[in-house]
Amino acid sequence: MPPSSGTALHAAASGGHTVTVLTLLNHGCPLSALDGKGRSALALALLHGHEQTAFAMLRSAGEAETLAALRHLIVPARR
Repeated sequence: MPPSSGTALHAAASGGHTVTVLTLLNHGCPLSALDGKGRSALALALLHGHEQTAFAMLRSAGEAETLAALRHLIVPARR
């Protein structure tokens, strides 16, 4: 996966791999990390229609991480 595509969390979330996503989050992968296009893993899960994965991400993450990831859904990253 090219670096501009994001992290392993981005790949798992965009593919709807909920168990992998939760494992990555439990091992410290940041929910608020952005890919090369300024998208969070949460945004990619929703973009690809994986609502259950997105809900699991929100339930699993801490409050600060959740707010940061949601912020990127509303306000695009500045370049």
